[in-house]
Amino acid sequence: MEERRYNEFEKQGIPLEEINFIRQIDAQAKNRPCKFRINNETRIFDLSLNNCGIKKISKKIRMLKDLELIFISEPQLKELPESIGELRKLRGISITRSSIVILPDNIAYMPNLQSLSVKDAKLKYFPNQTCAISSLKALKLVNTQIDSLPSVIGNLKNLTTLNLEDNHLRELPSSFCELNNLKICSLERNNLESLPECFGELLKLRQLYLSDNKLKELPENFDKLQNIFSLRLRNNLFEEVPEVLDKLRLTNLDLRDNKIEKYPKTIGALNLKLKKNGFYD
Repeated sequence: MEERRYNEFEKQGIPLEEINFIRQIDAQAKNRPCKFRINNETRIFDLSLNNCGIKKISKKIRMLKDLELIFISEPQLKELPESIGELRKLRGISITRSSIVILPDNIAYMPNLQSLSVKDAKLKYFPNQTCAISSLKALKLVNTQIDSLPSVIGNLKNLTTLNLEDNHLRELPSSFCELNNLKICSLERNNLESLPECFGELLKLRQLYLSDNKLKELPENFDKLQNIFSLRLRNNLFEEVPEVLDKLRLTNLDLRDNKIEKYPKTIGALNLKLKKNGFYD
């Protein structure tokens, strides 16, 4: 990488320790240099490693004391350094298309982390340490090898958005119902055969997506979800339209590709009209 790139960084007033970290990343990058943005104090606050061709992130990432956002899309990257847990100002981590199998334990100590997204990775287990991040509001673990959730998932009291699509989940723990602030939840394309009987306790839920599972029925207390307006149940194993749906205030409902032979023309107090075989709007 041409030295003038780093000379320019010095002229901008970026601290030498941060420049050296960028220099290390660039040195192993096979495709392109990394990108970043600086704040008003000329410190790096936003880092993007997008198909640079790197295999490792130096533990010196701890030098980026003002880092708030990090985006990583590196297919050969297998792990994150433990030192990433020292980035106390980090608000968002987004990882896509990587070979990461586990996440560092000390991400549990990030006091300001609000969003964690891992997509298209080889993650084998749900990262239990994330359940200790009380500040977390959005969690996305999509297209991984996760097949179960820990009982401590209920500790994520401030979580409002949860996306666990394209995994191998067979069931949800009862503590899932303790996510009291959850508003948007997607569990599509898993292997769920049932939902916890307490599922109706998720009173703030507004959007629920359960298509492409193996559900045959809904819990009896499902009618307590009076804030839900969008529900997708496409491609499950329902043989009839669940009666409980008639008690909800839905404005969008998808029941297509089930084993239901006959659909009512309307559902619910808002008279959702049948638009297509199994789709109401």
